[in-house]
Amino acid sequence: MKLSIIYRVRHGLEIFQVWVRSEALWLIVLAALIGAIAALVVQLMNFCSLSLHKILFNLDTEGRLSSLNWIDPWHCILIPALGGIILAFSRVLQKRYAWFSNKPVDAVEANALHGGKMSIKDSLYVVWQTLCSNGFGISLGLEAAYTQLSAAFGSYIGTGLRVRRSDMRILVGCCAAGAISAAFNSPLGGAFYAFETIIASYNLINLPPVLVASISAVTVIRLMGDAPPVILVAPTLAHLPDYGYVIAFALICSLIGIGVMILSTQTEKFFAYIKVPKFFRPAIGGLIVGSMAIDTPSIMGSGHGTLWMGLAGNISFELACFILVFKALASSISLGAGFRGGLFFASMLLGAVAGIVFGNLLIFMGIHSLTPLVYALIGTAVMAVTIIGGPLTMLFIALDMTDGYGSLNLVLLAVVASAVTVKKIFGYSFATWRFHLSGENIQSALDISWIRNLTVGCMMNEPLKTMHIKTTLQQARADFPIGQVYHVVLNDNDNQYCGMVSAENLFKQHSDLDAPLQSIAQYQDCALLPSMNVKEALDQMEKTNANELAVIHDWDKRYIIGILSKDYALMRYNVCLERDRQELAGERSRLRLGRKQ
Repeated sequence: MKLSIIYRVRHGLEIFQVWVRSEALWLIVLAALIGAIAALVVQLMNFCSLSLHKILFNLDTEGRLSSLNWIDPWHCILIPALGGIILAFSRVLQKRYAWFSNKPVDAVEANALHGGKMSIKDSLYVVWQTLCSNGFGISLGLEAAYTQLSAAFGSYIGTGLRVRRSDMRILVGCCAAGAISAAFNSPLGGAFYAFETIIASYNLINLPPVLVASISAVTVIRLMGDAPPVILVAPTLAHLPDYGYVIAFALICSLIGIGVMILSTQTEKFFAYIKVPKFFRPAIGGLIVGSMAIDTPSIMGSGHGTLWMGLAGNISFELACFILVFKALASSISLGAGFRGGLFFASMLLGAVAGIVFGNLLIFMGIHSLTPLVYALIGTAVMAVTIIGGPLTMLFIALDMTDGYGSLNLVLLAVVASAVTVKKIFGYSFATWRFHLSGENIQSALDISWIRNLTVGCMMNEPLKTMHIKTTLQQARADFPIGQVYHVVLNDNDNQYCGMVSAENLFKQHSDLDAPLQSIAQYQDCALLPSMNVKEALDQMEKTNANELAVIHDWDKRYIIGILSKDYALMRYNVCLERDRQELAGERSRLRLGRKQ
């Protein structure tokens, strides 16, 4: 009987797998399911974080940690340091026993390089590290862990159903969309987070499942009664000069956001410069952040409570200045000290208090402009765009959180100004900045794995014949008649690469035909390695103005193993580019939509 039930379940899964692979409607059904799972992940992580706050900081209210006016100073100082010690011990154990990967793959990297493949086990380790940070009052958010674990579940389900690579990437995006939608009560914000950040494309194929996942997640979180509140920010009639002030404010926020990203890196370098062992860095960082939070706990945690207070008009100018400076420092120190977490909500809080400061400064200067609360609304979107990226994502999240669609033109203008400024001055969001620092050349979640897989080793041809470098021109002409080869590869007595001679150069008018080929050799110090990808190979050929280059095993022994032509590499590169273009446009999935043409 038990075997019969197992067989039926397995048979049912196989049938569903066929349906998902053959019909887009069932992918949408699957997206609704994993959107609900993402909402449950968000709810569970919020419960864990709030429970830690209540236990560790002795909270007796349902409020957020950052919304409190006072916490016992010893709690402020010691608990973040305790979180750092626990985090450090967990890393020591991880290094000794290797239970998890030292570099867990996040959703952006998974979609860009691994076809959406993620590990639930490694993602749980990321969640543990994040809770050791946020749950102990460190000035970082949970949003990165929301998307990490939710996307890992989507990847696991997709792997079990053996979905196509393109569908796997969509499922990962659906889970991330559901997580952000549930966290911010913003279905459009979550959907565009998937389009802009996780999938990095928008077409008819990925639109329905992503939207359905977002709606499913928001529906589940609202049915559970735990949706984030909507703080109404009444729109104010804008005049022509106000648009100039908004642009100026967007530029200021962009510079602050860039400063936060750079400061987090410089903090890490500072710890290394003063030679603090990695084990002690989180504890020291926790002590610093806790000491900064003694006067006000507003800088602790991700800042949900403080943001609601700011958008409701309950933060004074002086407190906003304090939070703007110390929240930026606390978040940067937290990251630089080695804590795990995101700047999603922290960046929105920084933007809100920056808006309160900017709006009040205009009032102090006698400039009649928008209210500070409208600038706070604009700041939540602008600062998040600067640090996190995703202009439409942050636009919709800010407007949904405040029901501020009456200020749509102002927020949209500020978001565009910020995005352009960051692109020109800095060129990275926080996610891509992390990849840049770790040596990964990832600008977005676009699938570029084919570039890494299309290597010189799989494209090269074996050289037709090599020739000794001391061979005379006359002998070489006899051995290689005109039209037989484009280049002759040269070697020495140890079969090491010594350069190339083009057929055109070989049959030029030479005064001394007894001269060795060495006298007219080219590219002696330029060759390809089999591990190079197609883009690196083409860049090398472009730099040397070569139509063909030899392939050697390595630069130590310089053994000749093949030759690669520029025309063939370009042809393979363009074929893959066209395939990517068709997938982005949805053309390769047209049959699945039932539109045979």
